[in-house]
Amino acid sequence: MPCKILDQPIESKTDPLKDDANTIQVEVSSPLHSPDTVEENPIEDDGAAHSDDIHQVEESHKQPEVLNPLADYELVRDRAKRISKPNSKFSYADVVSFALCTGQEIENYEPRTFSEAVNCIDKLKWQQAMLEEMNSIEKNQTWTLVRKPEKQKVVACKWLYKINDSLEQNVSPRYKARLVAKGFTQREGIDYNEIFSPVVKYKTIRIILALVSYFDMELEKLDVKTAFLHGDLDETIYMSQPKGFESKSKPSHVCLLKKSLYGLKQAPRQWNKKFDSFMTSIGFHKSNFDACLYFSSENIDNSVYLLLYVDDMLIASKEMSRIIDLKEKLKSEFEMKDLGNAKMILGMEIVRIRKENSLCRKQFVFKTDQLFE
Repeated sequence: MPCKILDQPIESKTDPLKDDANTIQVEVSSPLHSPDTVEENPIEDDGAAHSDDIHQVEESHKQPEVLNPLADYELVRDRAKRISKPNSKFSYADVVSFALCTGQEIENYEPRTFSEAVNCIDKLKWQQAMLEEMNSIEKNQTWTLVRKPEKQKVVACKWLYKINDSLEQNVSPRYKARLVAKGFTQREGIDYNEIFSPVVKYKTIRIILALVSYFDMELEKLDVKTAFLHGDLDETIYMSQPKGFESKSKPSHVCLLKKSLYGLKQAPRQWNKKFDSFMTSIGFHKSNFDACLYFSSENIDNSVYLLLYVDDMLIASKEMSRIIDLKEKLKSEFEMKDLGNAKMILGMEIVRIRKENSLCRKQFVFKTDQLFE
């Protein structure tokens, strides 16, 4: 059966891929006269011959078949969808556990903003804490209200809230509010220079505790209220008025800081310089090994030792009268809180057994053990 292949594609109006895929047209025609064909019935009637001619004409005018190469492909949208299953973390037991944990957090909730503090359940306690902070600021004469100078950058401020739990049972937690400056907006070389401030070393604490236990010394603890407010500033810094305590008569004024404030880059250093100058003025010496260890004499029988960690102090001496004398001097210069016998320092609980001449830090050991469980 002879075939004729046409090189040029035939356009089809029903084929949307005519521009992208080439189709091949194959024209098939029935043989009319072939030299190799042997006629079995050479004699036929005229009607049969006429019907064969009509059939050949119909086949010659039959439209060629166009092949579609993409007919066997399936679209992505026809693919069977994956059966979704609920996540196991949203099970009933987990939801109940989350609700119980959330309820515990709400009970000791620490607000993040001023608006949360004045609208929460414990708003009266937080308002009292903010009043105590503002009283300390006014007592130290931390700033004065002035008109905002032109082209002068003003440092913003915010309130921070913290609940301090007590180690003793049946003692309610302490609500503490702190006004801090947004020191991250300060510019080095303009708003501050040096910012380093030393803190006591853990080795020094262990050595002093060992001396207290061995020589049966007295050990007392003090806390400085708003310690950073006592430092003097060397730079000129303007700060916005604290939210909730704006001056009604001078609402557009800003605070010209005269003393350091929590949040300032140089605040820890200025406080340490202030305390160091006071201790040297009353006859104490600074240790060459630790810049936060002060002692009055090299003779351990007559000496008083003082450890400083930011605003926490430990005082050790063989004679209680020497400790009381030092406390009076500190209270005359700074606003102090006398905590009596030392029970904790830097998160380490101190349990003293004087008859056995020993000290125990079980709370510190317990917390360390929990880290490696």
